[in-house]
Amino acid sequence: MLALFLRHCGRQIARHPAMSAVTVLSVALGVALFIGVLVLNRSALAAFRASVDATAGKANLEVSGDGVPIDEEILRTVRRTPGIAAATPLVEQVCLVSDHPGEYLQLEGIDLFSNVPFRAFTLEAGGSSESDLLEFFRDPRAIALTATLAHKMGVRIGDRITFRTETGQADFVLRYLVEFHGKAVGADEHLALLDIASAQESFGRVGKLSRISCLLRKGADPGQVAASLRSRLPPSMIVQTPEGRSRRVEKMLGAFELNLTALSLVSLFVAMYMIYNAVEASVVRRRGEIGLLRSLGLQRSGVQALFLGEALVVGGVGVLLGLPLGLLLARSLLGVISESVTAIYALLRIERISISAGLIAIAAGAGLAAVATAAWFPAREASGVEPVEAFSPGTLAEKSRRAGPWWAVAAFGCWGLAFGLGWLALRTGPPTLSFGSALFALLGFTLLVPLVCREIASTLRFRSVLPRLAMAHFAHSLHHNGITIAALLAALAMYVSVTVMIFSFRKTVDDWLHRTVTADLFVAPAINVRAGTQQDLPPAIEEAVASLPSVAAYERYREQRILFRGETVKCAALRFPVAARYSGLSLRQGDARHVLSESAGSDRVIVNESFAKRFHVREGDPIEIPTPRGNRPFTVAGVFYDYTTEFGLFLIDWGAYRRYWDEERCQTLGLYLRPGEDPERVRQSLQRQIAPVGDWIVYSNREVRKEVFRVFDQTFTVTELLKGITLIVCASGIFLNFVILSVERRREIGVLRSIGVSRSGVEAMLVGEAALLGAISSLLGLLAGTGLSLVLTYVINPSFFGWTVRWAMPWKLLWELPPVVILTAILSAYWPARRCARIPVAEAMRME
Repeated sequence: MLALFLRHCGRQIARHPAMSAVTVLSVALGVALFIGVLVLNRSALAAFRASVDATAGKANLEVSGDGVPIDEEILRTVRRTPGIAAATPLVEQVCLVSDHPGEYLQLEGIDLFSNVPFRAFTLEAGGSSESDLLEFFRDPRAIALTATLAHKMGVRIGDRITFRTETGQADFVLRYLVEFHGKAVGADEHLALLDIASAQESFGRVGKLSRISCLLRKGADPGQVAASLRSRLPPSMIVQTPEGRSRRVEKMLGAFELNLTALSLVSLFVAMYMIYNAVEASVVRRRGEIGLLRSLGLQRSGVQALFLGEALVVGGVGVLLGLPLGLLLARSLLGVISESVTAIYALLRIERISISAGLIAIAAGAGLAAVATAAWFPAREASGVEPVEAFSPGTLAEKSRRAGPWWAVAAFGCWGLAFGLGWLALRTGPPTLSFGSALFALLGFTLLVPLVCREIASTLRFRSVLPRLAMAHFAHSLHHNGITIAALLAALAMYVSVTVMIFSFRKTVDDWLHRTVTADLFVAPAINVRAGTQQDLPPAIEEAVASLPSVAAYERYREQRILFRGETVKCAALRFPVAARYSGLSLRQGDARHVLSESAGSDRVIVNESFAKRFHVREGDPIEIPTPRGNRPFTVAGVFYDYTTEFGLFLIDWGAYRRYWDEERCQTLGLYLRPGEDPERVRQSLQRQIAPVGDWIVYSNREVRKEVFRVFDQTFTVTELLKGITLIVCASGIFLNFVILSVERRREIGVLRSIGVSRSGVEAMLVGEAALLGAISSLLGLLAGTGLSLVLTYVINPSFFGWTVRWAMPWKLLWELPPVVILTAILSAYWPARRCARIPVAEAMRME
């Protein structure tokens, strides 16, 4: 049996290398995108965990204000708590490096004495030993960098490093190189260490801390110690394990990663279709061989095993090729994913891909499972061929005409399931049910293909001979053409639906920006543009803005993350009176100007749609928000449309924010100019005025929108890759389909050639059939894609993100896609048609 398999498989690959290459490429592309996304997801989480371990070290618990500075007095309270063996303070800040455009430092101010039992790093200074830390005491401006970053910046021990903080430029001297070990290996290369006193002075945070790391006494219960800490500290303080901090970020990234994974699975689905068509082509080519083997005594299971084995061999080569391609893809997208995660969720720098044997096994197993599943159906069909049937090519065409109206019943059944799953996803959850809604919606369209093809074949009538022959061939080959159209429909539906969804989302965001982001100019720290919200604006910047006669009013904006009902949400402070007069905030119910004016200075908040959906609140509901002054009751004054975050945001007036958070600094200023003022002239004047104060950027409204859409387009990079793969699949699918049909029709084409039809006539007939196939596929793909885009927009999007996106059709797609698909079909079918037309008549007519 093994010898038979080897001869069977080897002969097929050697005789038809082009078809085998197409199959290998299809599997490789599917596996590459699948493992590429898996590796990117794993690398993002691994990078964040390593950075958490690097800063937390061996800590068992952490106390933080989650972005809000905490008072040093809290350190004493923590150290006095039963079960705490040691506690060390940290001060954190992210700053841009002068003279090195684009580089930043994630600075960690540590207490060199109390930090010793926590360390997950070693310090090296040339030939000095790790314990020689005298330079940190001799020189308050000493700093330690990772060797990787020092090499990238071209600095050595003793060189000066200047970075820009909220209070201005700070000059430090590189005294040590830091090397992380244990779980901290792979941490962000931008982590830098300095003495905590120097950090507090440089950052303008004397008497303030960012975080406190704790070690527990031997035998202490972490849960009891954490509960004891929470009872002694203000409610706004977060007490958690370092792993808990990682899990919070992982939870935030969950929807982002799940959607990437779902898109990568689509590529495997597409590869399955290619495998199906390739094995089907092999079965058709060798029906005579199957009949001969069956007549010589080979059992049906043996025939099925031969074709399954052949598919797994070819698919295995595709998997082996796809694995390294996927790793290259992941490596090339590290920067894109890092920037997307930083812009939307949290500061993250992925320096290297994270892979494991388990991850490789999952990807390889998924690829081989997809191959085996797709090949099973044609292999089983081959095993059912009787020896007499095998020598009659007309049998398949006869069987293809037996489909009845139950296809329509099945299609409507699938749409019913799609509606039910979509309703459950929106009403009760979980959100993953929305993927099932999309799957059954698409399946419903594919089940209608046989009926649609039969109606077209019976309706279209031509007077010319060749078009009539092409239509007759199309009708007699529905067993292959129907499957090809259904698969192309699925691929094109994915392409169209994603295109429409992105277009709708982009148009919605563009309209929202024009209504909501109405300030003429914006002032923010430069580091916030590079690494997310990291620094505050000093009072001098606000004073400079307030003194400008060209400014009619300005908005103060501050954003921070807090823990609400155990989940991370964003709290944003605005001056409600200014927002009521100038902002175009859109509420789900009520007039925004009235609600903002009524809520000024009061304990009323305005929440975004994601917050309302996530915590099941609506206008008028009371909620309790943890603040540094304890849990405080607030009222939901309104729900507004927002597309900046999917894990919840509420707006609070500065009067209430000062009252409960005791914070005055803002992070962004929005300037509203007087009528007739030139924004560009004011921008240049203000930029020159504040340049001596520090590194601050003045943006125009147009530049803000441009940056928003840069991040938007970057977020959908992987989606664009999927769309490209879809077009490749369309071409290769049509190619394989006509390879199959050219074998089935050898005798028929021989008859046509013998009665006088020219080679060009045969080519025109087959290419015309391909054009018809492309036209049907593109039109059905547009229809199915439009339906699927409604599921993406109104089911999947609100289920995962809670956003209201207005559906919009890029009408240009309607007249661009069909010609492209038809041309692709013609070009893909030309080589099989040309080859078929040149088969000698005697060879084509030869009987087994």
